[in-house]
Amino acid sequence: MAISLGFINLFVPLRVIDRKYPGGWAQFQQDYADGAVFDDHLVRYCSGNPNDIEAMIDTLDALGFETIAESDGQPCWQDCCVVDHFGRTTLPCGWLQLARDYRNAFLKGTEPGAVID
Repeated sequence: MAISLGFINLFVPLRVIDRKYPGGWAQFQQDYADGAVFDDHLVRYCSGNPNDIEAMIDTLDALGFETIAESDGQPCWQDCCVVDHFGRTTLPCGWLQLARDYRNAFLKGTEPGAVID
């Protein structure tokens, strides 16, 4: 499955949430039920306010997520990935695949299938 893009999108693989978020995926769903959309592999938290996305990244950092790593001396997304409304990642991200039309995203290596809004 694929998840449609909103204005500013923060994607996190479900397996990472289940491993690193206190209470795992079940608790994350309770904590962010109103602001998150998910498929079988990813969750998308979306906002029109960049401060909301930054606050969510700060929360993930504080919980032990490795949000940004370094690859070949350059910063890249690790446990999460931010995609703008034009379908561009704000830093390189090795596990997120954007659709050819840049309107949705899915976990690299999986079939995009139907799009979830």
